[in-house]
This record gives sequence, C-alpha cells and structure tokens, in this order.
Amino acid sequence: MTHCFNNPLHSMVTLLACVYLSVLQPLSAQSRLYPHEFDLDAVTLLDGPFKKAMLLNDSVLLAYDVDRLLQPYQKQAGIRQTGKPFVNWSGEIGNGLDGHVGGHYLTALSMAYAASRDQALKASLKARLDYMLAELKLCQDAVKDTNNLMYGYVGGVPSSTQVWTALYAKNMTYYNNSWVPWYNLHKTYAGLRDAWLYTGDETAKTMFLKLCDWGVRITSPLSDAQMQLMLDKEYGGMNEVYADAYQMTGNPTYLTAAKRFSHKVLYDNMRLNSSVYLDGKHANTQIPKVIGFERVAQLDPSATTYHTASLNFWKNVVDKRTLALGGNSVSEHFLSAANCVKYTTEREGPESCNTYNMLKLTENLFAVNQDAMYADYYERALFNHILSTQHPEHGGYVYFTSARPQHYRVYSQVNQAMWCCVGSGMENHGKYGQFIYSRHENDSLFVNLFVASELNWTEQQVVVRQETRFPYEQGTTLTLTRPTTVTDSFTLLLRHPKWVAASGFVIRVNGTPVESASTPGSYVALRRPWANGDVIQVELPMRVACEAMPNYTTYVALTYGPVLLGAKTGTDNLVGLLAGEGRMEHVATGPYKTLTSAPILIGDRASLPDSVELVDADSLHFRIKGYFNSPRYNDLRLQPFATIHDSRYMMYWWQLTKAQYESVRATVEKEEALLLELDNRTIDQVKPGEQQSESDHFMQGESTNNGVFSGSFYRDATDGGWFGYRMLTKGFTDSVSLMVRYYGKETGLRTFQILIDGDTLTRVNLTDKWKTEGIISVEYPLPAAWLAGKDTISVVFDALPGHVAGGVFGLRLLNGRRVEPLVTYRFTAADWGVCDAGRAPASSFSYDNVNNTFTITRSGTNNICFMMNAARNNAYSVSNDKTFFLIKGKNLRTTAGSSYIWWFNGFNNGGSTAPTYTVTGTASNYLLWQVPGTANLATNMDYTQPFIKVTNNGTSFINAIGLTSSAADYKSTIEDINFYSAEDAAAIYPEVAATLGITGMTALKPRVGGIHVYALDGGRLQVVSERGADVPVFDVAGRLVRMLHLAAGEVHSLNVRPGVYLIAGEKVVVR
Repeated sequence: MTHCFNNPLHSMVTLLACVYLSVLQPLSAQSRLYPHEFDLDAVTLLDGPFKKAMLLNDSVLLAYDVDRLLQPYQKQAGIRQTGKPFVNWSGEIGNGLDGHVGGHYLTALSMAYAASRDQALKASLKARLDYMLAELKLCQDAVKDTNNLMYGYVGGVPSSTQVWTALYAKNMTYYNNSWVPWYNLHKTYAGLRDAWLYTGDETAKTMFLKLCDWGVRITSPLSDAQMQLMLDKEYGGMNEVYADAYQMTGNPTYLTAAKRFSHKVLYDNMRLNSSVYLDGKHANTQIPKVIGFERVAQLDPSATTYHTASLNFWKNVVDKRTLALGGNSVSEHFLSAANCVKYTTEREGPESCNTYNMLKLTENLFAVNQDAMYADYYERALFNHILSTQHPEHGGYVYFTSARPQHYRVYSQVNQAMWCCVGSGMENHGKYGQFIYSRHENDSLFVNLFVASELNWTEQQVVVRQETRFPYEQGTTLTLTRPTTVTDSFTLLLRHPKWVAASGFVIRVNGTPVESASTPGSYVALRRPWANGDVIQVELPMRVACEAMPNYTTYVALTYGPVLLGAKTGTDNLVGLLAGEGRMEHVATGPYKTLTSAPILIGDRASLPDSVELVDADSLHFRIKGYFNSPRYNDLRLQPFATIHDSRYMMYWWQLTKAQYESVRATVEKEEALLLELDNRTIDQVKPGEQQSESDHFMQGESTNNGVFSGSFYRDATDGGWFGYRMLTKGFTDSVSLMVRYYGKETGLRTFQILIDGDTLTRVNLTDKWKTEGIISVEYPLPAAWLAGKDTISVVFDALPGHVAGGVFGLRLLNGRRVEPLVTYRFTAADWGVCDAGRAPASSFSYDNVNNTFTITRSGTNNICFMMNAARNNAYSVSNDKTFFLIKGKNLRTTAGSSYIWWFNGFNNGGSTAPTYTVTGTASNYLLWQVPGTANLATNMDYTQPFIKVTNNGTSFINAIGLTSSAADYKSTIEDINFYSAEDAAAIYPEVAATLGITGMTALKPRVGGIHVYALDGGRLQVVSERGADVPVFDVAGRLVRMLHLAAGEVHSLNVRPGVYLIAGEKVVVR
C-alpha cells in the first residue's frame, strides 16, 4: 500500500499524549524528551562526508583544555581554579562571556559519546564528561546554606553573585551592565540536561534540576512586567530548558517558569504573523525563544497559540529571510526586504549559530506535523551551511559565512577562539545522526535525509542500512535486516524532495517499481509486512537550478538538487584566516574585492541552468558556458559550497541582461570605489545598536537606547546621558579621523559633545542641520598627540542636559584623509567677479589682494551683484558638515528684500532666495543661508556624500548673488564668502553665535596672531586659527599640554582644568 503525505499524519493531541506518556514510561537517552527521535546511539554513520566530519570533531573536542573551560565556574564559586582563563570573549562584567563555551562543551561531549562507535574513543569522551561534571558539582555544592540566594547555582557569568542577587532585589543595574547573562547561563542548563539526555547520567540530571530551582527562586520576586523587561536582553532558550524540566519531572512550577521566560512581544507579533517585526532584530536572540515557544506548546494542550507563533516564525525566516545556503542574517541581524542588498555588500554574512538553532526548531515542528517542507529545509541547511562550517583538515569552526562575492571565511583554533559559534560548532558535527530518521508511535519510520547510515530500530526488530554517496550519487538504497521470523508491518515513509520532479522520483522494492502519485515536497508511505533482506531503492535525479536572492533578485545562486554550488576565486589577502585570541578575529577583515571585478553572468536567466555543464561527476565540478562577462572566467569551476575552504569564493552571482549590465555598470563601479576606499581606510569600526559589535567594543553608557530606523541601527542617549566605546588604534597616529554617521533630518534638542579619552573633540548640534533624508557621514580629524602611545581610545557621545546625543548610525576610525575629489573651497576674492554688467559692471569692482577682499560700488537694490567666475567651475568641493553659506561684508544692508541668491551650484528655479538669518555686527554684517532644506539651494547639494562639488552643473552660473549697499557712497566690501558649520561660523565670527543657537561661548582673548580662543563652559576651550598654524598650549609651569596642528579656519576643542595657560604666546585664564 502506498500513500503520499504532505499534511500532518496525526493531530497535536496525539503527540501530546505521546509526550506525557514518555514522562510516565521513560525510554532511553533523548527519546525520554523527544519520543519521535531515535537515540544517537541507535544511528551509526557510514563512510561519507558526515562521518568524516564527526570523527574530526571528536578529535578536536579532545584537544580542548577542560581545566581552562572550568575556570570561570570555579572563579564564581570561589574555589580553586584548575586552569588559567581564556583571553577571547573573556573578562569582567560587561565584556566577558566566560563559561558559555563550557556549557556547549558538556553537550558536545555527550552527543559525541552517544554517536561514537569506537569504544576507546567513547571511553575518552566519557572520562572527560565525568571529570567536568564532578568539578561542576564542586562548584554547585560550594554554597551549602539553603537560605543563600546562590544555593544551587553553577555558572561562569562574571560577577555572578552581584548580578543575580541584585536581580532578586529587583535592581537590574548589574544585569543590564552584563553581557547577556541568561544567554550565557542557558548553555550550562542545556549542557547538564544533555549529559543526562544523551548519556543517562543521573548526577547531571540532579544538578540540572537544582539549577532550575535556583533560577525559579532568583526570579520569583519579579513581576510579569519586570520579567518581560529582563527578557529584552538576549537570554538563549531558557523557556526551552524549563519546559524540558517540566517534562522530566511533571512539576508544574517549571512549566510556569517556561512561560515566564517567554518573551511576549515576540510571541504576540509572531502569533499575529507580523511580516516586518523581525526586521532589524538580532536573529539568534529570537530563534531560541521560539524553540521554547514550541516546547511549551507540546507540553501544554491549552497553549496552541505558542505553536502558531512558532510556525509563523519558521515560515517567515525560511521563506523570506533564508539564503540558498540555508543560513540567514547579516551582522547577526535579520534584514528587512529593502536591505537585502547588504547580503552582497557586507563581510559578516549568515551566522552559524542561527542555523544551528533553526535546525533545532525544525526538529520540534516536525514532531508535530510531519510535513516534508521541514526536511527539505533541514537538508539544505545541513548539507550546505552546517557541513561547510568545519574546516576539513584542522576542524576549526566558522562564525560568519559571507555572501559577498569574492570574500572568504575565517576559522577558529583550539583553546583560542571562544565565540558562540565555536560552542554551537562543537555540537553541530556530533549530531548528524539525529534527523536522518524519525518515527511516529513506533509504527511509522520516516526517512528524512539521504545520508549513509545504519539505524537499529529495536522496537520493530529491524536494522535499516542506507547506502549512498549522495549527493555524489543520484539515489539511495535501504536494506532491511531483521529476524527471519519477524515480518510485522510498519509504514516506511520516503521523502520526495521538492527538488525532484514528479516524474523523476522512482521507488523500487526488491527491484519492482512502486506506483505512487507523489509530488515534490511530500512523503511516500509504503505500508507492508517487511522481511529480512528487503531492499528499497530510491532514484533522486538532480538538476541545476537558478535561485534568486531573497528580496534582491539581481543576484542568483546556482544549485544542483539541494546542493549549493560555489566557486573558488583566489587565495590573496586572506587576512586572519586562522583566528587567534583577538576580540573580533571571528570576522574576515581582509580587503574587499569590488563587485564589478567578480565574475558576472550576462544573458537570459531562464536559460542559465542549461548553460551549467557537469565536468566531473565524482567531485560534482561544473562549468558555466557562454554567460561570463569576461573570457578570463571561462575556466572557473563550480563545486559544492561545503567543499570550499581557505579561499575567496562566489556564492551568489550578479546576473542580468547585457542591456541591464551596461546601464548600471558605471554607477556600481563608482559606488564600489567609494566603499573600497572607506574599507581600506578603516582602522576599527563600531556598529552602534548591534549587540555583538557593541560588546566587542566594550559599550558603556547611561540613559542610552538603541533602535532601528529605516533599516539602519543606531544608538543615542537622552537628557544628559551618554554612551561610549573603546576603539582600536592599531598604532596609527597621523592623519587619523573619526567618522560618525548621522540621520540627515533630525529634529528636537540634539546638542552633544564628542570626547576622546575625556578631551572634547567637538560639539555637535544635529537639529535641522542638513534637513536631508538619508544618512550623512562626517569626519572629525584627531590630533596625533591624542593617539600617541595608545592601543585604544575611548569615544564618548555626551548629551547636554535636556538634549539627545545622536542618533549615531555608524562609527569608524579612519587612516588617512578623505580622498577629496577637488580642492577644498576657501574664499579667494579673485574667484568672484561680474555677474550682471547691467547691475554691476567690471568698472564697479576693485580688489585688495593683501586682505583678500573685493569692493563693489553700486547704488540700487540688489546691485551689489557678483558671481563665482566660470573658470572656477568644478575646481572646488565642500565637505558635508558645512551646511551654512555665509557672506560677511561691510556696508551690507540686512533688511528684507536687500539680499538674494539667484543661482546656487548651477540651479535656478526662477526665484530669489533670501537669507535664513541676517546679523548686524559692530564693523561688518553677516548674511547666512542654511542650505539643507532651503528651496533652490539644496537641489544640487547632495549632503549624503562626503564632498559636494562646487559646479555650474552644465548651466551658465555657479552662483549668482545680489546684495544691497547701506553706505552713503554705495561702496560695499565683501570680506568672506564661505561654507561653514554652525559651530565653525560661531567660533570664527562670535557675533553670529547667538543667532545660530550656539550659546556658552565667550572670547577669552581677542585675536592673538590670528588665533581666536573661546571658552565654552566647564573648562572647555575652542581654538580657531585664521591661517594654517601649529599652536602650542603650555600650562603655568611651562609644560606642553597640547600641540594643535590647525589648518586655516579649523576649529579645535579641548578640555583643560581651571588655571593659567599660554596659548600662541599669550596668557589665557580658565576659570
């Protein structure tokens, strides 16, 4: 009898009954919690890539220093420390994740023990596990007083006692300042559970439940609202382990805890099937929560909406956010549909931990509904992502798998890298046997994966041996061995993968074809009395397919059946290929290759699969014929992505028609040139608002928040709050700048200081600064003296009282000045001349080259008329922090209608633009136009670019201006025409400060040799030079405090204590 299944075989109620039965009638190993799974010791891997990976992983596990893994636990327990601490991801509260890998290691040892068939190896693994459990028990038993809040605790969280006892007292300060303490501790919970689950160790079970009791106690004072506030910080799968504790004991306290550890905001949004809630969320924070949702649903018949939330989440991630690799996320975060281009531009691609947890969620969902879509996803993720994250020779683990064309990956080294993906990597390669087969009520056997293996199904007295070289063979063969006297019936369900056409899927039993109306993405059920020696053959014809990148369809992946095909493109500049102990060495920081230098596929997409030709069936090497943009790629070989290591590679390909390619090529090349220039200049980079990047840079602050705006992460601080990071200088001192990215249309009160190691670099006011949608990048040069002799510097954003600091959308330390496309604009009188001879002919102009001014003598409204000379077209550029256009002059009328700009940077809309502000000074007057947000002025000024060209944009005018003289003789002198930031304008011309909202600035000394010195407040000085100069600052004892290297017009801020200083040879008193 044959059947085709693509819907649930049985209801959830049946499953729940089975689950509860497992509490009353325990089975062995993981089947005690997961009765649909076969124990790992019931599945033996046969020769093939998965067995090879498992054996390599076993040897890697045995190379780790167990005493060093135990050290964080012993330190927090206050007992002897058997090993020295690890360096990587280690430290005190706020920057250390000490102990998390130790928990993973418990799980990995347990899995490896269950899966191994080598008795000597099993003994070594078990000895390690036993030793580790004994030492952890000493840590847990160090607190003997049952009234002590730490009774039952065992963990490596830095400052454990302070963190957890303060939390019990409802004080979350230590908790909030810690690096994801529940996430860290969850690995210990899971490790103890798994030591029981996979090896049957009852001591581990007792320790696990004791830790569970401690967790219930420590959170008991928290209200539900306080619990939810606590769960805003990543907490791993705490709801999952408490659900497991409930199933192990039947104690409803643990089920209640599981629900209290369930994050309601995620639950509600997934229950309601929000399509956008996950946009910008930290991916691996969410996935373990959902695993917990599903476990709650399996154990509580009334919690059906928990299953709804889990299923909606899975479909959202798999269907809309997953690459052909089977992985998801960029820089650990889910992307919005509009931001999926980042898969092709960023080096930090899908994180291994995400896929590790997505497979766990998939296993749980399959237990409820045996839909082939779960196995199809599982297969893709396992064969492509998980298998590829282990180096095939030294066994190192991978953190990020970049999808950017021609980038690469780095690998961990034993006892050096302590990343999260090292911990999950330890587990990944020991559990390959977990989902090859599954069962239902001991009557139905699902063959989910085509992996060479042997299953011992004791309840049916049958051994199923699956022999295959898949995917290097297009089929698999299953042979049944059972006593000749046993011929009981059971249902064998064979997966018809979604990648096999309906006509191509063929099953033969003992050589006879089986008739079935199966469809791709389903199971074919064969129910019959099975006998010893029965042979089932399955044909799995594979074909090449072209799969567009989710939400960014310009890029495609090529697959062969479920196998992602990639290509090696070179081994140059594989910086940090073997990661050491550095904080951020999990990232492949080597230089980018431009997207346009990568092989590009040009032609009709529908025909592309037919152009991919198999070259070598044994290795699955292919070539592409007739599509490359250059013949130099014709010999490029495609191969299974999981076999690509120690190389730059192609995973996704830019694919378009020839016409499309020619229309966008120049634009992409320009964008890539800017990106590569920035990347090559970057010394260090912080991604504000992104958890891992901020942790790696020791983020601290008060009254600070993070969020997502238009798909970009940011951080700010409110009402006098602050936030800051430690950034690497890597020995650079000269020509270093700090680049900060801001939103171009901020409103409200947003004035703040940027401080470098406590010294004020600058004061920034973002309010209405650019009035431009988009992100603006601004560079601030750093004095070399501030960097000399330092490996790191602190960068702090400090809000004024009542103000907001930021948002800050990006932060980089850059080496070398920006490559300016042109000369930076400075006022030169000779650059300006006749605009309209009818208003002001050449005879009305006179120039003073010594003082760099020009004078126009002309009566009549707007007849002080001039423009930038056409010869200066495209000669200058203006940096994007200069948002005001200022004219300073003598005898300029400031009344309404007296001053207009007619043309600005080559744009005229038939109108005249009056100044935003006018200021009547003591000797001169000032006219100021705020360019962003002002009609006619902003049109040709793109403030999203670091530099803006001063140009006529193909018209007759660069700028055309008409002013009016206030002098009796109609003689007006123009002293400055320039672009300034508000702060610079106020510093150079204090008379405009109040008008521009720059307060607290007092001139301490009128011009000293062309140097202006101002006091802002609280010991902060601002020094401005009218010309390029080195300005020494000495204290009263004659000691050099600072040497300021100032360009003409440059403003520099510094913090000094009250006292007497000598600046530019003159005495300045700071009070």
